[in-house]
Amino acid sequence: MKLQQGSKLTGKMTVTIAAAFSLAGILSMATPAQAASDVAVVDVMKTFEETDLGKSIQTHVKRYSQSRANKLKGEQKALQDENNEIRQQSGVISKDALKAKEMEFQQHIDAYKKEARKLQTEMASETVVGLRKFIDAENAAAKSVAKKYGFSIVIGEHPIRMPIGPTPPIFRGPRFLYINKKNDLTESVIAKINKDHPAGGGN
Repeated sequence: MKLQQGSKLTGKMTVTIAAAFSLAGILSMATPAQAASDVAVVDVMKTFEETDLGKSIQTHVKRYSQSRANKLKGEQKALQDENNEIRQQSGVISKDALKAKEMEFQQHIDAYKKEARKLQTEMASETVVGLRKFIDAENAAAKSVAKKYGFSIVIGEHPIRMPIGPTPPIFRGPRFLYINKKNDLTESVIAKINKDHPAGGGN
């Protein structure tokens, strides 16, 4: 009997989060030197990759996923051993006994597939929780920095892409073809997130 592999936890799926921040009516402290335009931009993916909070979330998700992948590898190894044993007994034990072992083996495969789907769902859920936490922090930091520099709108450039399941990432180009870099608040937002969520502060 050929071993049928279940869903693989180590495949990839993409959660794409394009953060856009609309902060209307906060120009009271603005000056021409502070805000030549009402619109600013933040590179969302860069802030996720370079802030302590973003790095912490990525590390946590990687460890969480690996622990579940290791569990599935152990179960898969047990299935392979069981399958090899059945093959070795073919022609040695009676047909009825062999059929009973094959049926039991199929039940073990079905249980493995069910467990794989369950662990994959848990991994995806844990990833989404982390991403939501980061986006909340990014929104708060962008609003604070925008108020400081007198911008009424902050647009998120580049979506977050993070592997969490079986589907490969879908290509998506940037939303804007030209952005004046003098309105780029990315570095200021990185500094604000790091200040509000320092390293070692927990996930």
